[in-house]
Amino acid sequence: MTLRFFLLIFLFFSVPLSWGAGVYPSSVEKLPTVELGQAVLLFIPGKGSGDFVNWDLLSEGPIEWLDEGYVRNDKDLQSKRAYLRRGLMRINILGKKSTVLKKRKLELAWRVTYSNWGNPSFGVDLITLEPGTSDQICFFSDTDGCAIDPIPSLRASGFSVKKICAPSAYKTGYKLSHAKRKTIYANISHHDGSGGTSVYITLWIKGGESEVCNDEDSEG
Repeated sequence: MTLRFFLLIFLFFSVPLSWGAGVYPSSVEKLPTVELGQAVLLFIPGKGSGDFVNWDLLSEGPIEWLDEGYVRNDKDLQSKRAYLRRGLMRINILGKKSTVLKKRKLELAWRVTYSNWGNPSFGVDLITLEPGTSDQICFFSDTDGCAIDPIPSLRASGFSVKKICAPSAYKTGYKLSHAKRKTIYANISHHDGSGGTSVYITLWIKGGESEVCNDEDSEG
């Protein structure tokens, strides 16, 4: 019994990395994890800098980009996503991470999507942050941490968060103000179903109150 105990202690301290949690997909494992509120700060223009956001924003940042530049979204040209730039990011909300159960329980990356609904020369109109990937959505019982309230993280990062509308049962509009950033509007939305719930945030870089309070599903 004593020998077995000491062998277990030896194994625990000699190979701890082999038991450590991984990340899905493994391609983002070397990226740093970023608090959601701090990630939002990275995407919003500074005060006095206008509302133009170029497609190369954070091209060298903590994101694994999946698209070469931006791509034309031929399947959805009538929506507000005629042009897209997509990537993956490791995001936590006050230290809590989204996870997925594979052979082991893994941290699950978040999707980052830049969108433009008309002329790509005018830059990015919307930025959406959503837990999960295109092949592993954060929703069903094999995932967790998919519906964490993002508002405490935003406030912890210095944002003033003011609710201005609730255009549908699945979407709420907010005004986000920060001492060092342009004031913008955002939607916090959720997918609900028998399989689970998922919450995501859309930043309206060029939209105002009328856009954020529209009940059309322009983000999905």
